[in-house]
Amino acid sequence: MDKEAFPTVDSLKEGMEDLLSTLKTSLTHQQSKRDVIVEWDKTTKHSVQVTLTDNDGLRHSIDMLPAVDLKLDDAESVRNIFKQMEQSDSETKAFYSASLAPLQVELVRALPTKVKSLIRLIKFWNKEKVKPVLKDLCPTSYVYEVIIMDAWAKAKRPSNFDMKRAAHAVMTKLRNYKIMRICTPGIALYKRKSDKKGNKTAFIMDPCNPTNDIYNNRQFNWKGMSAEAKKWLNKPVFAGVSKTSKSW
Repeated sequence: MDKEAFPTVDSLKEGMEDLLSTLKTSLTHQQSKRDVIVEWDKTTKHSVQVTLTDNDGLRHSIDMLPAVDLKLDDAESVRNIFKQMEQSDSETKAFYSASLAPLQVELVRALPTKVKSLIRLIKFWNKEKVKPVLKDLCPTSYVYEVIIMDAWAKAKRPSNFDMKRAAHAVMTKLRNYKIMRICTPGIALYKRKSDKKGNKTAFIMDPCNPTNDIYNNRQFNWKGMSAEAKKWLNKPVFAGVSKTSKSW
């Protein structure tokens, strides 16, 4: 399909149904040509979710979200896109999410090396301890990245720090999920006009999307994740570690 067929989010929205149908047909055709098995998990308004089993028997969950190249070349371009989003209806706003993914990638890429090491540590914990228990209800990698960025910002964004204290700070945030109110000050690509819902309801605002509350837009098992975080905080490795929210 011509990559220029959808030059705007509105045109993508109008053609999404046909595009997803074409995508499914293409995958089915590829399945017959290659040693893979495709299982159709779910088709939403914005994506096709499949599980691929390769010729080694390994299963790979894939979420394919068609996107538009929004030409996010500079700060002014990003601000203009955010203005367009805020003026759109709720259904149209959802079609912007995949198109803003390059901003998310660049935001994480620009973090100090040690912060990225912390992210890898927490993702490893999620893979080994959380995902086997919660399955598809555990938070996504990007959700963890935003939580870690916020914790890092609250600790005054150090480039060097004690990894144990940093991990303790993040785990404490995860344990206390009911009071998460995250807006990544100094990191988000926009300024918040006011605190969401009077600061009484937990939220995690996507630093690359002013309309996306990644805490509430999907049904994650926060309680189960919190229980796993509490288990880790009770490990001997964290004995005597405290008051880590502002000092790593």
